[in-house]
Amino acid sequence: MIPSTAELVGNIKGVFSSDLIRSDTPVAKPGSRGFGYVLQFDEIACEQRIRYDPSTNKMIGLARESSDQTPVEFTSIEDAHQLFDDLKGGTAELAVEATVIALGAMAADTRVYAGRAIGVSGTCKKENAETHAKLIENAIKACKESESELRGYVMCIASDGESRRGLSFNLLTMQEPLKETSPIYRHLHSLELLDLMVGRDDLTGDKDYKHVFKRYRNLLLRKKGLYVDGIHITPDILATHLRADAVSEIRIQALLNPDDRQDVVLAYNLLKEIVHLRSADEIGEPAFRRVRSGLNILGKLFEQLIAPYTSISMTLAEQLTHLSTAAHILLALYTQNRARGTFMPVQLYADSMIMIKNAFFCVAKMKAYDPKGSFYLILLGTDRLEVLFGMVRTITGNDCNPDLLQLGWRLSDCGTAAEILAAYPEWDRAPRRLNLPAFTQRGEVHRATDHINPASWQGDVCVANVTPLTPWREGQKRAQSILSQMQTPIKWDTLRSDPRINILQPFGEPVLKRTGEIPDDDDERLDTTMSGVRLPTG
Repeated sequence: MIPSTAELVGNIKGVFSSDLIRSDTPVAKPGSRGFGYVLQFDEIACEQRIRYDPSTNKMIGLARESSDQTPVEFTSIEDAHQLFDDLKGGTAELAVEATVIALGAMAADTRVYAGRAIGVSGTCKKENAETHAKLIENAIKACKESESELRGYVMCIASDGESRRGLSFNLLTMQEPLKETSPIYRHLHSLELLDLMVGRDDLTGDKDYKHVFKRYRNLLLRKKGLYVDGIHITPDILATHLRADAVSEIRIQALLNPDDRQDVVLAYNLLKEIVHLRSADEIGEPAFRRVRSGLNILGKLFEQLIAPYTSISMTLAEQLTHLSTAAHILLALYTQNRARGTFMPVQLYADSMIMIKNAFFCVAKMKAYDPKGSFYLILLGTDRLEVLFGMVRTITGNDCNPDLLQLGWRLSDCGTAAEILAAYPEWDRAPRRLNLPAFTQRGEVHRATDHINPASWQGDVCVANVTPLTPWREGQKRAQSILSQMQTPIKWDTLRSDPRINILQPFGEPVLKRTGEIPDDDDERLDTTMSGVRLPTG
């Protein structure tokens, strides 16, 4: 069943009942509304079996899509027999995955920002967007009712690129234009082409940036390729240009391997190689130079997306400028000659823009509610929930996949473990796939054993020292400069003159429908279109 608001409120009270390890040094509540929280959602695989939970007298392990069609409370053996018959007859289904809901504060102190699970719900993955929105809405309401325990509010809701949840997010975070009476309106209303649609309490959605990085790599591996400024780029063409810049065959094979779609470091390294391809101006042969110019444009886009999350010396103003530049490059390339899906799938375009939009909205919220606070962009997304999943999989040796009941127990234990690791960070060792090498302007890669975290960030990220309008406009200028040499000029004046057009309405209407319909070219469903590059033989 979908966890009720009351159940989630009870979980929040239990998880946030103490001030972590050192209660003798409590963390002060910041600003007028307290901590801004990222409410995170993601799935983890679970063993398909029914378990009896003596604490609730319920049978655990059913998918929420059908759990109301069969008895779950154990009052007699007949209830168990009925459940067995319903499973056998197809009336009820076992959960194949569990949706986990977690909270993570936007704070510098590890005692505060560690992810904390507040809810678990089994699914058979047959739920539509409208019913999934109910689960998310219950979590939002529970957080609203628990603001005293949280000492804060939900700043945004975050997930990966999963299509069903993305559509649910659209239903909940794009309900109406930002009102002039909102405390954040004055910080955002002048940002030309920024989408200003929000949900209740100015709620916005977010997409995990590491998942976005992975999907850009997957975009580059599609058999049908992509078009940039009318230039067709395929995996084979990309491999040819990497070879021309002295990248080894073994490395090219690894970077363009379609069998590993989940390695963040691999995705980052491919994007980085494109960022640092030689300029087209250094190429003699005209046809080759033409393709290289398209790759250089992609490289500029990837640089603007990657650097804000990995260059630890960046200030908040510089981070926002890069994100604004990326947004304007994306808008231009997506609308140029009505490229649309020939450039990239609509879902990837929208998720990139949602991620950028949310960053500006969250900075505005901190400026309004905690004007002296520090904003750590790297804390957005779902990485802290992924860290919890890593702990769940390793907490009981080789028994890596728990059933639903075990998952609840392990997540509770993870809360305790998070408190211990917050007190003794030197004990923590993050999984390799979650480590992201730092990005520098010189293209150097710094391999660190730990995540980039607030403690390692060196740039000035105090919101008092940045005005969202300034980096947004600077990003517009940079994008215009980067794209000034394109074969088909970008009609910037046309984009700005139509009040219906913004980064999420590139053609005057929402790029994603606010319905339960998954787009036909959803990039998360294109597994069969991936292509690798073979090593030459002979």
